[in-house]
Amino acid sequence: MLTTSEYLSRAFAYLNGYQLRRPTCLVFESSSQCQLNCEICGATPSYCSRRRGLMEWDLFQHLVDQAVRLRPERVCLHAFGEPLLHPRIVDMVEALARRGLAVEMVTNGNLLTPALARALRQAGLFELGISHPNLSPENYQLCRGVPPPPDLDARIAAAVAEWEGHNRLVSVRCLTIRKLQSKGARELGVFLDRWLTTPGVGVVAFHGYLPWPKHVCPELLDFMLAKRRRCQVGMRSLSVLWDGVITPCSYDVDAQLALGRAPEISLVELYNGDALCDLRKHWMRRSRCLPELCRRCLVPRCPAPAAWIGRHEWSQKSAKQVWLDVTAKLTLRQNKDIHGDRL
Repeated sequence: MLTTSEYLSRAFAYLNGYQLRRPTCLVFESSSQCQLNCEICGATPSYCSRRRGLMEWDLFQHLVDQAVRLRPERVCLHAFGEPLLHPRIVDMVEALARRGLAVEMVTNGNLLTPALARALRQAGLFELGISHPNLSPENYQLCRGVPPPPDLDARIAAAVAEWEGHNRLVSVRCLTIRKLQSKGARELGVFLDRWLTTPGVGVVAFHGYLPWPKHVCPELLDFMLAKRRRCQVGMRSLSVLWDGVITPCSYDVDAQLALGRAPEISLVELYNGDALCDLRKHWMRRSRCLPELCRRCLVPRCPAPAAWIGRHEWSQKSAKQVWLDVTAKLTLRQNKDIHGDRL
């Protein structure tokens, strides 16, 4: 059920593309480089032709000032690369947090150390997400393209222990390929017990595969809707790539929907500027006049299931009951995505 403000916001977006509410997310691509080459990632060099690099500090400082004016719900320092590769990533977190912004980062965890985790926490990082598909060796192999390193779990555990007892969130996020989960509750229970009893970890999230606009693995899709839903990805967000190029879509790896380049273009002006308002109208109306990237994209037709399990929930229930709850949550999430697309 939509609130009055949500209804009015959607109505304005439908009529003229104007967004009444502040951005839910500003994405600053601190690094487009990554030390991994995951086979199911649409941002790998095989599918992303964009030049790789690290965001310059002067550009970042300009973006901090823009973020303060836009007041997003959160600022993300990850996009299409590994943020911990940036030598000033801790300084970036501190610069944003010092201005009162909620800062989030997702890392593959391979470069995370106790010292770095402590520095990020002390700098003011609000949420640290660790993408770790090691629910099973087979699941990890399919997602990453290589077997899991034998000491990876121990290294991540040692690092996140630095967050124990502090009012910050560490989440372990596991991309799960359903067809590989043959052991059901027992397999899921072992993974949950391993991480929800690890000091520092507050939440484990399971999420299904979502196709990239230019890279689709049909065999991994749970299902695809017959009709395209309204795309919500860029309705209340902006992504600034490492070289300053601005796009509204967090799946636009080659910046085909580029709106301009910072610092020449203001994010504040772009957020409700003509170009993005025009795009929002097309998304809201499911227009046939969408850019080619949007016309070919399957994201609006493939709602990805997701379920979040916290420490308290895990401590109160058996592995089998949690497994059943996760299944139910995934189903509810799918139904909500399918039927909740009303003005």
